[in-house]
Amino acid sequence: MAVLGYHQFSANLSRAECIAAYRINGWMFCTGMALAEVILTIRIWIVWNKDRRLTYGLPIFFVIIWGAGFAVMGIFLNSLTFAETPHPLAIGCFVTRASRILSADPALLMFYNTGNLVLLVVRVSSFYWSQVDSWLIKRLYTDGVLYYLFLFAFCVINVAVIFSLPSEYINLLSSLQRVIHSILSGRVILDIRRHAAEKINMEPPMIAISPLEACP
Repeated sequence: MAVLGYHQFSANLSRAECIAAYRINGWMFCTGMALAEVILTIRIWIVWNKDRRLTYGLPIFFVIIWGAGFAVMGIFLNSLTFAETPHPLAIGCFVTRASRILSADPALLMFYNTGNLVLLVVRVSSFYWSQVDSWLIKRLYTDGVLYYLFLFAFCVINVAVIFSLPSEYINLLSSLQRVIHSILSGRVILDIRRHAAEKINMEPPMIAISPLEACP
């Protein structure tokens, strides 16, 4: 976020500084999103009870989608051109040209999340919902569906912004999207930790018995 604020709110930035700031922000964006998706993907693996097929399939799927995502980001960053600010009081970098290929990144994200949602629904529908007595499994399922719907809607809005607004606003929602992913992945971890803590607290305490008491 500090880099984001730098290239949007700093004054008298040179073209070299704008290029460096945008590149750092772009690669941080991809890395942060990918790490958040790793956590959300592990959730699918857990729901599938660490299925052997997904142990190999999910990493391959991840590498393909996010490899393409990093390539798209590289093309987008190379397409950026900057000019001097048109007004002395203007702040931030003044973008004059940017490729709209950046819209492929939220599209790839939608495709990746759709695949994860299908795996989640298939797994849960394989047994009756009423027979699921695990609070964690139910929570992972309901949160997974809600997360998908929210992220899908946000990705659609982001694509619309990229195609409808001028070049200087092409990444208007990108940083917000990264923050949302971090929040959702953190929520998954906190739910799992809370479930584990509640399970430990519900277990009866172990009473130590001395060897003399154990003898008849």
